[in-house]
Amino acid sequence: GVMSRSMYEMQTAVGSFGAFLEPQFKGTTEDIGAMSMALTELSVDLASFYNTSDQEASMRLLSGLQGETEAVRKLGIDIGDAALDDFNKKFGDPKTSHKRMAALTLVEKSLLRYRKILKDTTTKQGDAARTSDSWANTLKRVKGRVHEVAVEQGRRLIPVFKDLLVHLEKGTTLFESFATKTTGF
Repeated sequence: GVMSRSMYEMQTAVGSFGAFLEPQFKGTTEDIGAMSMALTELSVDLASFYNTSDQEASMRLLSGLQGETEAVRKLGIDIGDAALDDFNKKFGDPKTSHKRMAALTLVEKSLLRYRKILKDTTTKQGDAARTSDSWANTLKRVKGRVHEVAVEQGRRLIPVFKDLLVHLEKGTTLFESFATKTTGF
């Protein structure tokens, strides 16, 4: 599903999730890159399923990872304390499954939210690929491709514009010198 979007948009999303996850899971054995990629793919799938923007779905997932229940409830995800307590008892790490949410560390809570988000969205995962021919997903794919082409062409033109700016700067300096000599100011 992810490749149906702009590579640059996907890199930005993976980077945003990674920037959020890294400080929380630093020093743990969690694979932050894999988690970031999974969340990026999930945001594309949720955007497809709920017919919203990829960015909105990403922001809602980031909010949910921080514990903001309302943001993800609109995506069919329940991360309230009671739901997380129940999820932890059934699917949690054996070392922490006996603990209630209030007794968990920040890392344990974040990891539990991440896993609960994935569990609650099982039926929505892969939606972008399943519905790739829909109007909305075709439009998103075309928009992503246009964005990619624009970025690539922009990168190619930067050296040309840089040279142009250098010459413009020299011309401005010459004009300023000429104006000063002819007007005396």
